[in-house]
Formats: sequence, structure tokens, C-alpha cells
Amino acid sequence: MRRKYPGASLHLPERQVSTTLRPLHVSVDVPYSQGSWRGELVSDVVRLPETNAPTVRCDVALIQRSTNFYINGSEWQGIVGLAYRQLALPNSSVTTWPEAAQQALLGRLNTISVVLCGPQPRTGRHHGYIEFGETRAELLAGQFRSAAIFRPWFFETIVTNLTVGGLPLPLHCDRFNKPKTIVDTGTTNLRLPDEVFREVVSRLQQAAPLAEPAHPFWTGKGRLCAPAFNDSALWDRLPNITLSLQTDPTSAFDVTITARSYLRQVFDDGSGDDEGHRCFTLGIDSSNIGTVLGVVVLEGLYVRFNLVKKAVELAPSVCGPEVILSEPYTTADSGECAYKASSAYNRTVHIAMYVLGGMLVLICVPLLMASLSCLRSRPWRRPPGRDNFSLLVDFPE
Repeated sequence: MRRKYPGASLHLPERQVSTTLRPLHVSVDVPYSQGSWRGELVSDVVRLPETNAPTVRCDVALIQRSTNFYINGSEWQGIVGLAYRQLALPNSSVTTWPEAAQQALLGRLNTISVVLCGPQPRTGRHHGYIEFGETRAELLAGQFRSAAIFRPWFFETIVTNLTVGGLPLPLHCDRFNKPKTIVDTGTTNLRLPDEVFREVVSRLQQAAPLAEPAHPFWTGKGRLCAPAFNDSALWDRLPNITLSLQTDPTSAFDVTITARSYLRQVFDDGSGDDEGHRCFTLGIDSSNIGTVLGVVVLEGLYVRFNLVKKAVELAPSVCGPEVILSEPYTTADSGECAYKASSAYNRTVHIAMYVLGGMLVLICVPLLMASLSCLRSRPWRRPPGRDNFSLLVDFPE
């Protein structure tokens, strides 16, 4: 199987064709930020022609079944995981591609860079570039800004603020990171925790009531089609969205995307008709796994995952929609923006302790009263030399 992209060709293993494939007789189920897939784990030689990636043997999964994972019409055939080995499934014994590449390069794979250019006009075919250990200056259109990796498993970062049309949302910043925020080039949409998503959609509906509030377009899962959308001024009616990313506990920078990033034209079959209608989807949806900065945010940026500095470095690129990066600025201590699941857990434990304590009191009081009543009805005396014993101990005469 082969899929051609500008700057890279990806040859995926096929059991009937590959002469280097070794079955491991292990099945794997992977729930993803959008959708899931099931496959069989094998070992094979992976080569990424037309890139500077080394040829390595590593463990890969032959995807046999997927649900809501591939974009319709994308012709994608697989996914290369570039995050940390803690995420490897089914267990830590898996040899991941980044780990094998590090070994082949003697630990010199310091960065992995991805440039997402977005869909090509008329065809809607997505294109981009990927580099391993190098930075292609000709693809840069500005300077890098650095978002610290909060925890090295996913590329987890911290969102310190979120504004729509320049107005901040009325939420504490830890809500933006509940339970985490990750940068993921394999996810299409900007995904937000439910309460954050509702606030964002409410602002968008107020700014540009493109459809009734109950229309599935506003969920990020429906499309909106009309001849009026041929006017490019449609994008100008919707406000910019700005996410502030933590550089360190006392500084951050802003990533601002326009409606040309999150109002996505649909190019696959059925997106229009003979009357020239154009169809769009909202590239923002609700998530129960936290905030995911997907393609909607990353298109138009040079995204460099710095494995040594443990940072996600962003710079404007020469392709894709316009994305505005601010200069770094000083903030108040943003350590409180990291969602602390333990605090919610402790509150739950405390409530449970109070409930159990109350139940024990209700059970023990009648028993204590019954014991005292029993003692009153029986003769007893305190034996000499036994002052430290409980009065509930009955001694024989």
C-alpha cells in the first residue's frame, strides 16, 4: 500500500507483500481523541522515503477495523505516533517508531517538525511536510514561540486563557485544561471540554447566527450548505479565537486563529450541488478527554516538537491559513491553570467519609445504649489494682 504526499511517501506494511513482517500474535484496541481502531501488532521495517528519517525496525499495528477515525475522502491509510512511549499499547514492551529512530541515530533525534498546509484549492487534498532532527528555514515565515510540555506522555501543554472576539471566557483557567490539553497533529478539530465548548459556541452564535441554535452545525458534527456561502465575507462575520499557551509559570504567548481556520469547507462527495452551493462544518467540537489542539489550530504553523527541551515550538509557516502568534508576555503565576484531578478526588473522598461516619454513628449509638442498659442490670465491681481497665469489662467475684 502506498500513499503519496508532498515531501514524503509512506509505504505501509501489508501481510501478503512485506517480506520483513514478523507477526507478534498480539491484538490491540486503541481509543483515540476522535474515534478508535483495532488491529494486530507486528514487527516490520519502516521506511519514509523522501524524508531524512532513518529506516528502522519497530512494532506497528495493522489496522483491521476503525470507527470514526479516518476523514471521509482523505485516503489516509494509517497514522504514525510521534508522542512518548508511555502511550504505547498494549504495554511498555512495544518498540515505538520514535524509540527505534532514536536508537538508529544514537540519540540525536532532538526534534520532529510538522508543517500542515491545509487543503489544496478545488481538490481539498491536504498536504504538508515532516522533518526529523532538522528545521527547514525555507518553510518558516516568522520566529518560534515555545509552549512548555507539562507532562511528557502526550505532548501536554497548558492553556492559560481563551478569548473569542477579544473577550475572555468567564471560566477559571483550569477549566480549559480539564483534565488535560494536548497538541495533536492527528486530530482534525479544536476540541474543548464541554463547558468551554458551550461558551465558545454561544459567542459564535451571537456574532454570526448562521443557523438555528439547535442545528447540528453548531455541534461540530453537521454541515451547513447554502448558495449565500459563496461570498467570502462569510469568514469575516465570525470572530477570531485566541488561545494563550504557557511558556513557563510566569509567561505565555497567544495563538490566534481566524474563521478561515475553524470554518471548514467540505470537499468530499455531496458537499455541493449543481446550483453551486458550498458546504461548511464547524471545526470545533466537544470533548470528554480535555482540550485537543488539532489541525484547525496547527494549520499555517511550523510545529516543532523539541524532545530535548520538552517544548512544543510554534512559528508561522509559508503555507496554510494565517495564524497570528504574539510576543511572549509576563503573566501571573499560571500554575493554578493545570487541572488537578486529585482535588476533585479528595472532595469526593471527604464526602464519602462524612456519609460513612454518619452511618457508623447511627449504627453504633443503639449498640452503645443497649450495652449500657445491660450493664445496669448486672452486678459488678471494680477489682483492686485494676484502675486502668475499661468499666465495660465484667470481672467475676
